[in-house]
Amino acid sequence: MCRVFHLTCPVVGSDSMIEKRRSDAELIRAARRGDQSAWDTLVERHARLVYAIPLRLRLSPDSATNVFHAVFTQLLYNLDRIRESDDLVTWLAEAALRESKRLRFGVHLSPRLDALSTIRGMPIDEETLRRWEDQQLVRDALHQLPERCRRLLSIVLFAERPVPTADLARRLNIPEGRVGPERARCFEKLREVLDAWGFS
Repeated sequence: MCRVFHLTCPVVGSDSMIEKRRSDAELIRAARRGDQSAWDTLVERHARLVYAIPLRLRLSPDSATNVFHAVFTQLLYNLDRIRESDDLVTWLAEAALRESKRLRFGVHLSPRLDALSTIRGMPIDEETLRRWEDQQLVRDALHQLPERCRRLLSIVLFAERPVPTADLARRLNIPEGRVGPERARCFEKLREVLDAWGFS
């Protein structure tokens, strides 16, 4: 099997209508046929999950990048073997864990924690996988929104701590009194996209 796919993935969105979100199974079928955009979407959809796993295990960013490339290379060469009924998120998480373990010799570890003992004792549970999957679905849905809503909700939803209204107004270049109504309108648009995709 020979394919020339890239691991870079452009962000594509639509401000005019809700695009159907293709399932992982549909994307895998298209990627098997050589569809670069399907491959890009698969990588973009699951990149954060794969990269986050070695970082959660306290491996260095360089090692996390190595895990990322190794896992998606494995996925590329296993596309024909993956059944449509397989849970791709679980497959990717297990591959990332295996690759993180493989890198244990000579890997640059955080001096604050012994990553090897963490890897041995830290399987990723089903709830964590589902939470990451839901977060990725929300990120995909954000790409269906107008640019201002995308920016506003990305700040609100993914900031490590609540962002003050004044800071949101400054970053979005709108009056402070418009932040609340704008946020409510954008959340409603996001809900419409998620409802159309069957997300509960």
